[in-house]
Amino acid sequence: MITKASPVEAAIVQRCRILRRSAHDLRACKMSVVIGSLPSKAFRACVLLILFFMAALPSMAQLDVVTVFGTVKDNVSAKKMEGVTITVYKNGAKLLEVQTNASGKYEVNLDYGSDYKVMCAKAGYVGKNITIDTRNVPEEDRAGGHGMNIDFTMMVEIKGVDYSILNEPFGKAKFVGAAGNFEWDMEYTARMRDAQARLMKEYEERKKREANAEAEYAKAIQAGNTAMTMSDFKKAVEQFTVALEFKANDPVATAKLSDAKMRMEGADADKKANEQYAALVKEADALFAKKDYAGAKTKYDAALDVKDKEPYPKQKLQEIEGLLAEAAKKAEEERKAKELNEKYQAAITAGDAAFKAGNLDQATTKYTEAGTLKPEEKYPKDQLAAITLKRDELAKKAEDERKAKELNDKYQAAIAAGDVAFKASNWDLATTKFTEASTLKPEEKYPKDQLAAIALKKDEAAKKAEEERKAKELNEKYQAAIVAADQAFNGAKYDDATAKYTEASTLKPEEKYPKDRLALIQTKLAELAKKADEERQAKELEERYKALLSEAMAASSGERLDDAIAKYTEASELKPTEQYPKDQIAALNKRKADLAKKAEEEQKAKELNDKYQAAIAAADEAFGKENWDAATAKYTEAGTLKPTEKYPKDQLAAITKAKADAESRRKQEELDAKYQAVISEADAAFDKQDYPTAKGKYQEALTLKAQEKYPKDRIAEVDARVAEAARKAEEERKAKELDDRYKALVAKADAAFAGQKLSEALNDYKDASNLKPQEAHPKERIAAIEGQLDAAAKAKAEEERLAREKQDQDKRFSDLIASADKAFGAKQYDKARDDYSAALAVKPEEQHPKSRLDEIESLLAEQARKAAADKEAAERDAAEKARKAEADRLAAELAAAEKARLAEEERMRNSAAAEVDARYRELVAAGDIAFTSAEWETAREKYNAALGVKPAEKYPKDKLAAIDGEIERRKKAAEDAARMSEEQQRLEEERKRKAAQDAEAARLAAEAERQRQEEERLRREREAELAKQSSEERERAERERQKALEESYRSAVIAGDEALATGQHQQARGLYAQASDLKPQEVYPISKIEQIDKYLAEQERQRAEAELAARQRQEQTNTPQRTSSTIDFRKEQEAEQFMREAREREEAEKYERIRKFRSDMEAKETANADAAGQRRMEGVERKQQVQDQAAGLYLGDEGRRQQNADAVEAQREALARAEAERQQRAAEARGLTYEQQQAMQAQRDERGRAMDEQHAERTLEVAQTTEAVRTTLAQQVDAGRARTEQARAATEAQAAAVAEQQQRGATQQAAGRQSVEDEKRAQQARDARYTQASAENRAMAKAQLESTPKDQPRAFADYNRSKLAQEYPPGVTEESYTEGNKVIIRRVVVNGNKADEYSKVIAKWGTFYFKNGQSITEAIWAKETEG
Repeated sequence: MITKASPVEAAIVQRCRILRRSAHDLRACKMSVVIGSLPSKAFRACVLLILFFMAALPSMAQLDVVTVFGTVKDNVSAKKMEGVTITVYKNGAKLLEVQTNASGKYEVNLDYGSDYKVMCAKAGYVGKNITIDTRNVPEEDRAGGHGMNIDFTMMVEIKGVDYSILNEPFGKAKFVGAAGNFEWDMEYTARMRDAQARLMKEYEERKKREANAEAEYAKAIQAGNTAMTMSDFKKAVEQFTVALEFKANDPVATAKLSDAKMRMEGADADKKANEQYAALVKEADALFAKKDYAGAKTKYDAALDVKDKEPYPKQKLQEIEGLLAEAAKKAEEERKAKELNEKYQAAITAGDAAFKAGNLDQATTKYTEAGTLKPEEKYPKDQLAAITLKRDELAKKAEDERKAKELNDKYQAAIAAGDVAFKASNWDLATTKFTEASTLKPEEKYPKDQLAAIALKKDEAAKKAEEERKAKELNEKYQAAIVAADQAFNGAKYDDATAKYTEASTLKPEEKYPKDRLALIQTKLAELAKKADEERQAKELEERYKALLSEAMAASSGERLDDAIAKYTEASELKPTEQYPKDQIAALNKRKADLAKKAEEEQKAKELNDKYQAAIAAADEAFGKENWDAATAKYTEAGTLKPTEKYPKDQLAAITKAKADAESRRKQEELDAKYQAVISEADAAFDKQDYPTAKGKYQEALTLKAQEKYPKDRIAEVDARVAEAARKAEEERKAKELDDRYKALVAKADAAFAGQKLSEALNDYKDASNLKPQEAHPKERIAAIEGQLDAAAKAKAEEERLAREKQDQDKRFSDLIASADKAFGAKQYDKARDDYSAALAVKPEEQHPKSRLDEIESLLAEQARKAAADKEAAERDAAEKARKAEADRLAAELAAAEKARLAEEERMRNSAAAEVDARYRELVAAGDIAFTSAEWETAREKYNAALGVKPAEKYPKDKLAAIDGEIERRKKAAEDAARMSEEQQRLEEERKRKAAQDAEAARLAAEAERQRQEEERLRREREAELAKQSSEERERAERERQKALEESYRSAVIAGDEALATGQHQQARGLYAQASDLKPQEVYPISKIEQIDKYLAEQERQRAEAELAARQRQEQTNTPQRTSSTIDFRKEQEAEQFMREAREREEAEKYERIRKFRSDMEAKETANADAAGQRRMEGVERKQQVQDQAAGLYLGDEGRRQQNADAVEAQREALARAEAERQQRAAEARGLTYEQQQAMQAQRDERGRAMDEQHAERTLEVAQTTEAVRTTLAQQVDAGRARTEQARAATEAQAAAVAEQQQRGATQQAAGRQSVEDEKRAQQARDARYTQASAENRAMAKAQLESTPKDQPRAFADYNRSKLAQEYPPGVTEESYTEGNKVIIRRVVVNGNKADEYSKVIAKWGTFYFKNGQSITEAIWAKETEG
């Protein structure tokens, strides 16, 4: 007898579990207590012992949870990431957050019974997530918990890449009962892998695009400029947007994009307005032709909104107004007639529909309503008579059908139950039901045929059971032989396996599996023999190959190059596919050739130097004697021998300078005398305040000595005095004009105010107040007028509000009445009553809603009476339907059970034998539980499903019979329970036997898996060694290439710095370009090129500005200033000078940052080299320590040896524990069937073959990569030499070009002077024309003002002046201000009622011009604001 513990004791035992954690992999280890066999004292002692043990190990106590742990790494560098946020969501709600530690590791615990999402996230990186479903885990599998090792990799976020696919989980895990563990949804993972592959492709392409951002940016800008030229603004917007993708917030691209968008929007707006107007007019005309005047009016109004000045829509609108007024009168008459007819037709239609549907009461109501609306109509009266006849016929027919249906329902229920029982092989129940059906309808043949078929089925079932018993015995013997053979095969006992496979093949000669395994054994034996021989030969070859390489290296180190080449040649013959010996042979041959070439070059250089020194000595002697011709000849000869030497060139330049100095001194004396004479004349004119004459003389002095400061200062002083005089005159003139205009406006406004012309007076007062904002009179009158206008507007608004309220009340009442009438017609009396009541609340005096409410109350009372009668009839019908529903339910349940059995039978036929057994036991157990709980229908469903799995099994049939007997005869319950107990015992014994077989098969499979893992480990070590050798070779070649590249780069940069320091900007630019070609990623040469380009551009710009300033000062002296402008050119020049200085400061700061960056990089390289040396020494010391410790294991006294032996023993124990854990993991495989084991073995073989193929491919790829690196390095060295020669030639060509450019510059300077004079004369002519045009315009304006009548009303345009035209006076007004790091000069040009706003934006990156927000050219700026 088994005794049960109390609930408290059971709870304590349930909590007494210990979890052991090993390498982040949790495995459950239970401590169980046999409660039933212990007395109470023993139980308490056990509990105390367990509690004491748990208190001693608090850190090991764990709850039954799923522990998720792993490492987060960088996708590119594989570096472990610290500080990554791991967020867990439970059933969609946030549960917790943890951070990864310094090793990139994390760990979280998940409870069972929920759906979790685990997400990783870090700023600057793209997050990922997975889902884990811990639901549907049986209680017995939760004991001890589960562990899941999940590693994440994260990649740096790049803008412009669509990461939306990573919002989806990249993996989904759930508990799989058959495996007893959590497994991944591999089909989903495969789909996500494809999607992520596409994402990674887009990611890599984006990275490449960003690497080429500068070139792509320039390409996009060029394409955008071309599109702007072609007026393709849409394409320009696209291209400038692309440019901003490569350079975010770039000011040039931003300005160009803004310009393109504005111009595109302007063009689109005009085009859209025209298209919209044409479409609206077309639609309106079509609607007008169809006489849809309301729709046409809407369209014409819309067309006028688009183009308000078009006359055609206005004409059509007037025509429509007349037509609508005429149509409205006619429509009202037609509406009343139509409303009556619609009500009649609605009632007839509803009555016909109700009559056709058999709803005679509703049909009677509707026909009566129709007869009331049109009493003269005959059709409603005829239909009412037909309804009376129809009611009598239906009553008689219903009684006959009820009796026939009752008999047929009983017959069909019996037949359905009999069919279901027949299909379920429940012959007794089927016999009962078919006999009952035959009694109800004796004339039916089907029940009798089925009874005969049942008798035949019983005989066939007995015969089939005997055949299945014999087949089962044979199959069990066959399976036992196969299991034993597989165990022997997995243990490499091929003789035992051969005997068992032969035995199995004898039992079932038709089976292919034993024969295939026998053939596989023969293949395995042959492969083992062949493999041993191949490994021996490969080992001998490798030893000989390494010996030859060692000898070759020793010869090479001793400078015995020929011996080394011979050894490498011999090694290459042993392994023709190895590239290393071939590379060494080539390197040694090259080394020999280089030595010979170096000796020859040194001899040639010595001979050349002797000749050079002789020529220099002779030249120096002639130079000392001032024999310039002889010295020139010898220095030229020396320069030809050594073109790169600077000394001959310097001496030749000194000779040229000595010759030129005498001539220069003579010319300078003549120039000084002429200059002083002109200055004296200019000073005399200046003292007499004859400024034009003085300015001309000072400018003449500047042509003689352009660098002199005194004439420039005097010219500036002249310009300032002239400008100051003009400015004062202009200010006085504007003040007088403003005062006159103000007085005229106030006088006109006062007159209008006195005549109550308030709108006209308001406009004039506002204009006057804008002219003189400080004056109080216009403001007071504006406030008074606006007060009067506001009062009138409020009165009108109140009147309109009352009218709207009246209109809304009428509409509300009409809507409620219409809704109520509609509901009343549809007999929705509750809704109709509510709407009529609401309408009566709106207009209490109306009679119609009152009458309808009284009528509704009467109708509702009648409906209540009818409802009571209908309810009584419905209860009778419900009782009848309940009886029929019971029969239908029984038939439906039997049919559903049969359908489930057939579906289960089909699925189970496609499953393996082990799955059939498991499914059968599960269904029988579920049926047993339902049977024990007296849930008969559930038990019947489960046993029928079990029969679908194994139709020959006797137990489910017995249980089904027991269920039928229990329903009919409760007295058989004891006999059925005894039979169930016996069958359960038999099944338990069968399960234990099968478990023992599965455990043995799992052990053998685990052993085979261990062997495969060991082979895989050895193969990975070999691959790692090969990869390491290849990597070292690649690194060596890369270091040599980088060294040569760095040397070339440094030489080019140093030469460029020297050229820049001596002012040779073009030559320096070429050298920096050469350095940038060698190292495109370096910032320094690019920045120096930009500095040189900006310097040259600044020199050219300063020269052009100096000429332009001189020309403008000359023109300003002879040209009167425009009286309507407030432009101050000094502010503009000061702003440009300020921005120039800012650019120069920025360049200096940039150069300093680059210099500091270079020094920091050099210091960092030195520190890295020192650290690398230190690490190498530390590695040597650690290696020596390890060797000493290894040697010490076998040295020393007995105590030391014993200590070492203890350490070895501890290591062995650790290995033993690891093996025990491995065996524990192997226990998970005990549920695998034979077919699953075979599938796993096939997968392992396939993986092995795939890995071998990948290894071969990688080996070949490494060899190809090594060769490609060598080829690339050689090509780069050759290219570097070619670029060096090219740079040398370019330098020489540059020197010649500089001389030619100097000559060309002198020519261009003379031509430039002539061009300046021509431009000066043209400008003077233009200024004269502008002066004449301004005088004519002023005369015309004056004449127009004088001819205007004094009391003439204002024109329409005067009421539509733009805001700027109201805020600024006529003419040009200039303002300047700073915004961030930009200086903005703003000019407002007012011409009549129109005003335009111009802006000049001066920034460090350039100067830009805008008109009304759109980009313009400098010429337009000058023409429209200065012309």
